[in-house]
Amino acid sequence: MASTSANKPPDYNPDNYTWSAYKKEVLVWATWTKLEDTKKGPALWSSLTGKAKEAVQDMELDEIKAADGLEKILTKLDDVFKTDINQAAYIAYRDFETFSRPSEMSLQDFIVKFEALNLKISKLDMKLPDGVLAYRFIQSANLKEEQMQLCRATVKEFKYKEMQQKVLSLFG
Repeated sequence: MASTSANKPPDYNPDNYTWSAYKKEVLVWATWTKLEDTKKGPALWSSLTGKAKEAVQDMELDEIKAADGLEKILTKLDDVFKTDINQAAYIAYRDFETFSRPSEMSLQDFIVKFEALNLKISKLDMKLPDGVLAYRFIQSANLKEEQMQLCRATVKEFKYKEMQQKVLSLFG
């Protein structure tokens, strides 16, 4: 959720952002804001609320307004919000494995969501074999058993892209 002002960093709300996504938003903001480096830290510090504000409350003003103040604040916030890489991998895979298309979701929207979840686990060095992706795709698509059987029976190879195309051609 980008800020409307180039001088105002994005607000951190854990309901809207994971910590890593928010940190990326801040780093992107820092590259295009016209604020001097010595003002980026105070701008970020001033925008924080709740647990994030508590985490940086004890920082000295000289530290906050230093040319690397923004980085110092982010480092301090990392200590509080950064998820352990194993925990992040577990959560990403759990979300991928348990995702099931809600009945009101279109197949096109499902594919976008499925691909996003797969990309997330891939970035955490969990690249699944093509056949496993095809299986997970057909299971997560939330089709009726007869529809799943038809897809499995009519694909030439049990491959992810082929299964995706078959599901779209038959039911999309």
